[in-house]
Amino acid sequence: MGDRVRRSRRWALVAAGVMVAGCGAPDNGGATRATAPDGWREKLTVTDADYQAPRAGVLPAKGVTDVGGVALPPGHLVKVDRSKVASPAKSPRGPVAWVSDAPVAGIGSLWQKLAAQFPETGLWPLALESSPSDPGGWWDGDLDPTMSRQPGELGGVDVESTLAVWWAEAMPPAADLEDDAFAAAVDHTLAPFGPAFPGLAPAPARVDRARTTTVALAGGHLALVAVERPADAPSVLGWTAPINYYNDVGPLTVVLRSWERRYGAVVVGLGSDTLTLVARRPPRTERDALALAAEHFAACPDQVLQGSQTIANYASMLRGREAWRFWWD
Repeated sequence: MGDRVRRSRRWALVAAGVMVAGCGAPDNGGATRATAPDGWREKLTVTDADYQAPRAGVLPAKGVTDVGGVALPPGHLVKVDRSKVASPAKSPRGPVAWVSDAPVAGIGSLWQKLAAQFPETGLWPLALESSPSDPGGWWDGDLDPTMSRQPGELGGVDVESTLAVWWAEAMPPAADLEDDAFAAAVDHTLAPFGPAFPGLAPAPARVDRARTTTVALAGGHLALVAVERPADAPSVLGWTAPINYYNDVGPLTVVLRSWERRYGAVVVGLGSDTLTLVARRPPRTERDALALAAEHFAACPDQVLQGSQTIANYASMLRGREAWRFWWD
C-alpha cells in the first residue's frame, strides 16, 4: 500500500469520528494505545541516576551467568539474519543483543539492578514484549540494523528538523483537504497547531521530585544491548517498528536523546510495534504537555490518528504521565 493511501485512510477514520461527534471532545477511551494496557503487573523502578556509559560494553559470551555482579537468567546471543536484511554487506559481524531464553518473572527488579550497573557495564537492559501471535519472539530473525544509521553516524541529524519532516509527512494529502468538512476535522485534530510543526517543546521547569519513579510494565524477555546511552538501543538492535512511517530509526535515536535530556526519559521496553519510555521529568502544565504532544505526534502519528483522535486530548493524557508508550500500526 502506498504512503499516500495509508495517510488518506488513517485521516479518513479520524475525520469520520470527529464529524460524527460534531467536533466535540472525543472519548478518552480512544486513547488506550498511549497508556499501559490492563493486566500489566510488573513494576519497574527508574532512579534519578545519570544513565550514561563512557563506552558501549561487551555482550555476555555463551556460558556467562552474570553482568556487573548481577545474575542473569539463561539466555542467548542474537545475531542478525543476513538473508533478511536490506544491506547484507552492512550487517554487523557480531551479535546485536543478548536475550533471555524465556520471559523473566520479576523482570522489573532485575532491570533495576542491571540499569544501576550500566555506567560500568555499557549494557543497557530492555524488557522485550512478545505476543500470542509471535510467541517465539520477533527479535530472533526480524531485526535489521542495516536500515538505520548507527549512533556514531548521527552527528548531522537535527532533532527539530527531523520532527518537522515527520510532521509534514503525517499530514493528509492536499487533495483530501479540498473537502471542507474533512479539512475542518483535520484542523480540529491538530488544534491548537496547524499544518506546520510548531517547534521543539521547552524543557519543563525543574521541580522537586521523588528520587525514584515506578511504573507498570508488561512482562517479557530481558535483553541487553551494548550502547553508551539508552536512546541508542533501538537503532543498535535493528528494531523496525515504525517501518510504515520511516525505515531509518537513526533519527528517532536523536529524538530519544533529546527526550533524555529534557524529560529524563529513558527507553525501558520494546515490542514488535511498541516503545515504552519512563520520563522522570514529565510535563506538568497544560502548555508544556501540548508542546510535547506535538513532538509525540510527529514521531508516532498513530498515537493520535488511531488513539486519542486529537492532539489536545493526547496532551491531557501526557500531563504528569511518567510512562510513555508508543504504538505504530
